[in-house]
Amino acid sequence: MEVSPELLAVMANAKAALVSGNAREACRSLREHQDEGWSDGHFLALLGAACCMAGHPADGVAALERALEIAPSPHAHFNLGQALQAAGDVDRAKECYEHAISLDPTYGHALHALEALVPHDAVAPDFGGRHIEVTGDFEVSEHAHLLTDPSLAFDDESSDDAPPEAPPVPWAPPPE
Repeated sequence: MEVSPELLAVMANAKAALVSGNAREACRSLREHQDEGWSDGHFLALLGAACCMAGHPADGVAALERALEIAPSPHAHFNLGQALQAAGDVDRAKECYEHAISLDPTYGHALHALEALVPHDAVAPDFGGRHIEVTGDFEVSEHAHLLTDPSLAFDDESSDDAPPEAPPVPWAPPPE
């Protein structure tokens, strides 16, 4: 399915809002276009990340589950695991991390997340201090962080000659 230019613009604006630390605005904007984007994996991955970062992990789980149905990948499993862990479902998060590792045994984020899982009653791990910065216009829990750019969950159709882009700030990987 072809994505409309309008939806692409909404997604670009939402991603810019996330990078600038305004997860609440990104989440609001994407939710307004949820019906239009419900069949696009990129849109759903971005919506899931925005919901989690805005402190709504249950909504993020729903979007990321749908994104995983559309385009399964190690990144999609990992991001769903992060949302599930933030929502308090450590058992299902563990399954997602394990599935990501089964698809890519070298996937460092999933390996780290699986190793860092803590007992059910503990707070979600900080993953090396990389988390969303709280700004004056929204509140976010210590759980609201995903470690990979949602767009990485999909095959890149761009030229192999293009230099790789660094992930946006909210999805920075943990230090090695």
